[in-house]
Amino acid sequence: MTSDGEPIAGGNTTIIRNEYNGAVFCSMQPSQPTQEPNNPIRVFLSYARADDDPNYDDPQKSFMRRLFRHLVTAGFEVWWDRESLPSRELAFTTEIENAIRQSDKLLLVVGAGAVKSEYVRSEWQFAIEQCNPVLPALRNGDYGIIPPELSSFNAIDCRPERDEAAAFKDLVNRLQDDIIPLGKQYGLKALPKAYVARKKVFDACRNAICSDAIKPTVISAPPSAVALIGLGGIGKSTLANALAHDCQVRRYFPDGIIWLEVGKEYIPRQLQAAVGMHLGDSYELYQDDNLAKLRLSDHFHQKALLIILDDVWDHKVVEAFPISGTRCRLLITTRRTKIASLVEGADIRLETLSEQEGRELMTKRIGVDDPLYEQITRELGGHTLAISLAASQIANKYADSAAEMLRLIKKRQEGEDPFKDLQIDPNDKDKNLALSLSLSYEALDDDLSRRFRLVGIFPVNSMFDRQMLAHIWGDSDPDDARQPLQQLVNAGLIEPVGDGYYQQHSLLRT
Repeated sequence: MTSDGEPIAGGNTTIIRNEYNGAVFCSMQPSQPTQEPNNPIRVFLSYARADDDPNYDDPQKSFMRRLFRHLVTAGFEVWWDRESLPSRELAFTTEIENAIRQSDKLLLVVGAGAVKSEYVRSEWQFAIEQCNPVLPALRNGDYGIIPPELSSFNAIDCRPERDEAAAFKDLVNRLQDDIIPLGKQYGLKALPKAYVARKKVFDACRNAICSDAIKPTVISAPPSAVALIGLGGIGKSTLANALAHDCQVRRYFPDGIIWLEVGKEYIPRQLQAAVGMHLGDSYELYQDDNLAKLRLSDHFHQKALLIILDDVWDHKVVEAFPISGTRCRLLITTRRTKIASLVEGADIRLETLSEQEGRELMTKRIGVDDPLYEQITRELGGHTLAISLAASQIANKYADSAAEMLRLIKKRQEGEDPFKDLQIDPNDKDKNLALSLSLSYEALDDDLSRRFRLVGIFPVNSMFDRQMLAHIWGDSDPDDARQPLQQLVNAGLIEPVGDGYYQQHSLLRT
């Protein structure tokens, strides 16, 4: 932290500017030196100037000026554009985003102007993405104008008809509430850039996982496990990943969220050891089945953890994690309805994409919207992976347009079986995925086809880097693998998972 050393007069006190990585927050110090509080809470003020008096320097007229002074007097460090943006050297959005990153909480002053302002919306949306708590303060209008996304946040009434001192006291008390720590994430991937939120099923999963927090009056015990069921390639893992990144979920599980790849062939002790090692244990403590289970049971009774078991084929894997009667939860993804029925807890089914969701996915992947994306989604049965592959073909100009892609899909519907070269469980053979996959594969030249087939050497759900690919592809120089790797990524046949590693969806294995 640095101070610019240029105090601004403010009654019997002095307001100073403190800089945190380029973001300027204002705080107030008494004229006489006193003991400063440790780690003051940094608050970002988000509002629309249309909701305040234009004479923002006059505390008799400006609500924001009075609010600013009250907060700094109460010991907060406050970012307010009238005081914190003395220059415009940086792009407005860049400076705003940086200030939100450096803040602990965002105070949203809601009024008619704020509701209409895209700048204000982008501010509180970005704060939520950063897991910064948002506190709405209703300045004018009724509670119905508060954005629906913020309806679960208890707003403070700061309208003119209410006693302002009482309103400010409520604000200070709420802002001083302890910030619940975010659970650390272990083994997670970044969300794909083209991620499409599926709100209904997402909310159902989150409510089930955090049921005793969301509905504290519920009498029955919350489910220990939540099973997310759906076809292969439909987006179960992506949805589970989105839940693991959700701020509310991370705060409900402050001791961590652990991701484990299970698959058809798994060794329970290895999965248990992975959890234990994330919690600070050594691998040696998990060489005996009974001792491993006892060790985890001891951890689970002292912690609040979410363990995600991805791609479960055997319901008995749940028995390796004794979470009953604890604050820990299991979230499993599976393609098998029978497995979900054998696991005690909540069962939630993920359906195919709606036409609008498919259009949104294709728009994000391609970068251009087209109403025909809805028809492509319909032709592909809403199958997420199939739609994603079709979008990659358009983005990489295998198909010149959405209309051309639609024509190719219809033409291919009567072609030969595209599964003949794929090692796919018969239950996972989806005709819509077949259509997109066959078109993607046919778009490859002979060398890329060879390389794509060789990727099947890696075990299911394993990760690999460019050097490993160069080895199996016969490239003496790993740099020779750069271009073909990028071409397969662009085609949607290989996906980056971060830190230079890649993965292939199990349904695309040759």
